[in-house]
Amino acid sequence: MINTNNRAYKIIQVVSSADTIENAINLAIASLGSMVRYLAWYKIVETRGRICDNEEPLHVVLDIGLSHRIQ
Repeated sequence: MINTNNRAYKIIQVVSSADTIENAINLAIASLGSMVRYLAWYKIVETRGRICDNEEPLHVVLDIGLSHRIQ
């Protein structure tokens, strides 16, 4: 019998820039989701801001987990 609850994850690190943390997260997930399947979760690794005018003020570094079923 195969246990369908067994999973392993590949982690991809993504950096996204936007005006808010929420927008940066959504942009990163949408961008990666258009290229790969099985996005399972994310973790915010780092946030940082720029002290300049006319530039995206926030950078968010995310680890995004891709799900793999183990048979």
